[in-house]
Amino acid sequence: MTPKTIRSFAAGLLVAVSVTTAAYYIQADQATDASALSETELRAALADAGYKVEKAKEWETLETDLEKTKTALAETEAALKEVKDKKNDDKKDEDKKDEDKKDDEKKDDDKHTVVIEVKPGMTGGHIAQALKEEKIIDDALAFSKKVEDKGVADQLKPQKTEVSSDMSLDELVDAFF
Repeated sequence: MTPKTIRSFAAGLLVAVSVTTAAYYIQADQATDASALSETELRAALADAGYKVEKAKEWETLETDLEKTKTALAETEAALKEVKDKKNDDKKDEDKKDEDKKDDEKKDDDKHTVVIEVKPGMTGGHIAQALKEEKIIDDALAFSKKVEDKGVADQLKPQKTEVSSDMSLDELVDAFF
């Protein structure tokens, strides 16, 4: 580098520092003017810009009230849920009672009575098959087994016997034998 180039570089640095210093002091004067605004002027400017300005104590009071309201709301929702759960439980109990009543009515409707005539030469197996066909019993084999267990297979006599679907196997065996 030559001495002329170095002098030019130094002169450029001096000019840059001078311009920066001037800009700094000019900006400092304008910033001082902005901070000279009063509190009411600042509030008015913020309000005009769409902001809401509150003092610290007012803000803390609002936050405390908000927390209390949230707590009360949570308690109310919990109580409401408890009431709804109780109503649902009551409704389920009511529905179950209604269903039980319908089942009882259905059982009463399903109950039917039949007269079965025992003819000479019929066996317990014939009676079991007739009872199954009339839907008095579901399992003819269980009826035959019950007859054998009681040992009354040879005591079947010709007769007309009225039976119903709500009779137990023991009652049916006793009715025929």
